[in-house]
Order: sequence, then C-alpha cells, then structure tokens
Amino acid sequence: MVGALLRRPDRLRDVREWLRPEDFADPQLGQAYAAIESLHAQGRLHSVPEDELVRAEFSAETRSTIIGNALTVKDALADGPAGSARYGQLMHDVLAAAPTSAAPRHHRYAHIVLEGSFRRQIEQRAVHMRLLSISAASGEVAAIDPAQLRHDLVQMSNRLSRASGFGTVNAVDQPDLIPIPATSPPANLVERAEKRLIAAVLADLEHGRPDLRERFEPRDFSTPEHASTWRAILAVGNTELAAPIDPILVAFETEKISGNPGLDAEELLAMSRKPAPVNDATLSTVAQAALYRHGQEMATTMHAAANDRGRPIRDVVDTARSAESQLQRDAKRLTGRPAQTPLTRVLDDAPTPRPHPPAEQQPRGRLR
Repeated sequence: MVGALLRRPDRLRDVREWLRPEDFADPQLGQAYAAIESLHAQGRLHSVPEDELVRAEFSAETRSTIIGNALTVKDALADGPAGSARYGQLMHDVLAAAPTSAAPRHHRYAHIVLEGSFRRQIEQRAVHMRLLSISAASGEVAAIDPAQLRHDLVQMSNRLSRASGFGTVNAVDQPDLIPIPATSPPANLVERAEKRLIAAVLADLEHGRPDLRERFEPRDFSTPEHASTWRAILAVGNTELAAPIDPILVAFETEKISGNPGLDAEELLAMSRKPAPVNDATLSTVAQAALYRHGQEMATTMHAAANDRGRPIRDVVDTARSAESQLQRDAKRLTGRPAQTPLTRVLDDAPTPRPHPPAEQQPRGRLR
C-alpha cells in the first residue's frame, strides 16, 4: 500500500476518508502513510502518470520522481542518522514490494490493511474483557464500560461503508448503556439466590410470580439443572390451563422438554413449602452473575469471529455489533431498566459525598 502511494500519491483521495495510520500492523508503515498524507497535502510529492508505470522499464524521469518521493518521506520521518538509515531501508522495502502498476490495486491493498486492523481490534477487545475479569477478581475494577466498545464498533461499520462507497450509514447512538460486571458473585451465593427465585414461583399458588418469569430466562441461570427447571416453569406458566405452577407439573415438564435433568420433584416440593424471601439482594446476585456470563459469551463470540479468516470483514463487524447489542438488551432486562435496581446502583458511578463542615463551623439557626 505504501509503495503504491509513493508512485501515485494522488490516489490518497480514494482511501484517506477511511484508512488511518493506526490501521497498519507495522507502526513504521503507519508513520510512513501519515507522512505521505501530510507531504501530499503540502504539494511536496508528485504522481507518476499511469501509462508510465505499465512500461517494461521506467524512464529516467519516472524513476527520479518515485525515488524523490521516497527520499522526501524518509527525510520527514528520520530523527537522526539512525532514523535516516532505518527509514531509508523501509522506503527501499516498500518500493520493492509494490508491483509495477499499483494504481488499479491500491484500493484493494487499503481494504486488506483495514480488514486486518478491524480483526485485531475486535480480538483485542475480546481479550481485554477477559483480562478485566481477572483484574476484577483481585478488586482492581468493578465493571466493564460498554460505551467505548459500542462507539468503536459503530465507527468500524461506518468506515467499512465509506470504503465501499456508501458513506456513513450509522450514527454513534449511545443510549443509557449499562456497565457489565467484570466478575461474578461467589458460586454458592448465586446457586442459593437462583433456588430462591424458583421457590418463590412455586410458592405463589395464585399467580406464579409473573414478574420473575418475565425478567429471567433459562440461559440466565448458572447450572444446567436450574436452567432446565426454569425452562419447565416457563412452559407450565404458558399453558392455557389456569393451574398453579406446582412442583409436580414442573418436574414432569422438565423430563419432557429438557435434555438436562432439572431439580427433582422431592426437592421442588420442599422448596415450595419453605420459600426464602426474594429481596433486592437476591435479584441483584442472579442478575450480576448472568450478566457476567453473557459478557464472557460475547467476548468468545467476538474472538471467534475475528479469527475466522473465511468470514468477510463486514460479517465479522456485524457479528460483534449484534453480540454487543444483545448483551445490552440482556442488561436492561436483568436490571429492570428504566427503573433503577440495586444492581444498577452498584454498577453506576457512586455519587460524590457532600463535604460537611466541622460541628463548630456548621451554620446555626436564625436567632429570634
């Protein structure tokens, strides 16, 4: 790409709107691309006519123009004798790498550079989410901020559209995005909280806690047994019969619809007879654990898409955006937005406490 532009710097007009120096895997090539942009804008680089480039052998004038461009870029980058030698070798290498006629291919070269950049960026964000989880286990971070991720993915989509000649088609819309937990509560607390949700539904003989059934899905539960039981609860609750969601029906439905066994009838009966209260802490524990798992699943999806070289880059970016959007839908459902829940209060920025003056400086009431 850089070698092609040294021959025809005027071709920058076709790629400058969507290709950036940081897209190059080699930082030196990115610096060279940035220098070509700057020098061309100053009128210090010159393009060789296309009919000159397709000749079997360059004319002396053509060769002089190309070498002059390379030396101008080298001098702009060099920061001393060592830099001059390093960038001189770089200019030699990029000129040798470019085919004789680069003009018809420069746009494709730029697409390849852009695709490699986006794959690296998506993979790096997936790895970053996993590393944050490790940091969170030691108490270093509390949550993953989704705003930058959404911004970057939308920008990738827009740059792909511009590269294809369609212009910008997506606004960087950032509604009330919910931070994603970077760690999960302890497994024993999650298991206990999930059982409380199940017991609360079974104990409500009249309605079966529709608020809980609407809020949580089987994939929100941490174990196959709990997920199968919740799936059976939803199936029983969706029947046309006006019957309570009792343990026997749930146990039967679990055996019928699920490949994984749920909680057995005896345990469900015991849970329904002595249900523990479902309070805000219970809801927060289940929601935080579910969001943590869904976030890790999103990272896995993004990592796999970025490393699948058989997938077009547009499909890779769309897959990452779809996974991010699904995670935010899950977050809103689990946290009960727009109503604020204990989980969102924990994940949102804590309010700055107002300083109070010492007792002797506090204002007194009006004297009468």
